[in-house]
Amino acid sequence: MLELDSRFTVTRVVLRLLRSIKTPAAVNAAVREILQELKSLSSKQELIRLVGHRENVGHKLVPEDAAVEFEKAWRGEVRASPAANLAGERDIGAILFAAKHEADPSEGRLNVPNMPDLTLALLRSVRKEVLSQTFGSRTVRRAPHLDWDALIKIYGDESTLRQRIEELKVTHPEGAGDLLDLADKYLGGWRPNRRDFAP
Repeated sequence: MLELDSRFTVTRVVLRLLRSIKTPAAVNAAVREILQELKSLSSKQELIRLVGHRENVGHKLVPEDAAVEFEKAWRGEVRASPAANLAGERDIGAILFAAKHEADPSEGRLNVPNMPDLTLALLRSVRKEVLSQTFGSRTVRRAPHLDWDALIKIYGDESTLRQRIEELKVTHPEGAGDLLDLADKYLGGWRPNRRDFAP
């Protein structure tokens, strides 16, 4: 049931390289240079979290004020990004969730652009498979679900989310039938529970 993400291996290598730098100031300078070269918001977010001070995520490789500055600048970049760029991000759900809910009150408000391609990308990014396995059995069952609570928080309320999904359905996106059917189940009030994954 364990599926190792290749990003985990890359992150460990980057962490070892950064730890080989002698001082927090030198790591800070290196991170600034690296961020200028990275293209995706996802990659920037991973690096900033890696060197920062957030509990259970950061390794405190840069001074705390520098970590706060990196995060704030990144959130500003998210807010300024065109909808088409956001739709092309690998993990747009995590990006928008963090940009919206980790923001300082002094920062500008994040409004999710009304663009069907972005709505589709968001739905795809929060779709996960729950794996279940009965004790003593080799059979692994997979059941799809959406991180519906995260979607509501990203959009601000379920009525906005519903409206965006309905507007997406009108475009008849290719290959998204199962995903939209799953979204419809959530819109109808269905939520997964343990019985859904029982043998």
